[in-house]
Amino acid sequence: MKIGVMSDTHGNLDAMNEAVRIMIGDHNVEAIIHLGDYFNDAEAIDAAGVQIYAVPGLFENAWDDPTIPRRKKIALGGATFLISHTSHKTSEDRPDDFDPMSPKDLSDVDAVLYGHTHKMESSRNDINGTLYICPGHVKSDLDRNMPASFCIIDASPGEIMVRFYGLDGEMLDNAHFTI
Repeated sequence: MKIGVMSDTHGNLDAMNEAVRIMIGDHNVEAIIHLGDYFNDAEAIDAAGVQIYAVPGLFENAWDDPTIPRRKKIALGGATFLISHTSHKTSEDRPDDFDPMSPKDLSDVDAVLYGHTHKMESSRNDINGTLYICPGHVKSDLDRNMPASFCIIDASPGEIMVRFYGLDGEMLDNAHFTI
């Protein structure tokens, strides 16, 4: 299953829509995940037939809304993902928030998808064995000295392939993991 993942749009709907166009038009994703800052931007995604998932980021009012989960577990393409704006607990976490580093909370999770850093990266945590994937940001062409990026995950039972793309549709990096 192909899954488009983006983070940190910060209201830049033009850039977000370009990422969505590439995800759907060029790669036929079946789901899109928005990892916050600003997760309400995901409401503007026009993608008939594509599942949309979103969590709030630290720099938006929804983060403080107790009716909106800060982190969610979702199963797609034979893999289970914890979607979160951060890769770790924060001082603002509620008691019922999943901990993206806790072996107990990650026992059924194959990969943590997170944003916040604006830096595209993917790696396996040596301590808990979980994959951590950050798609980068879609805030502007360049932010924090990093180009805009998003990723497409191809998930199937036993493996995850991650491909990072710029807003020009060019692949920036890729990685393959067994799960």
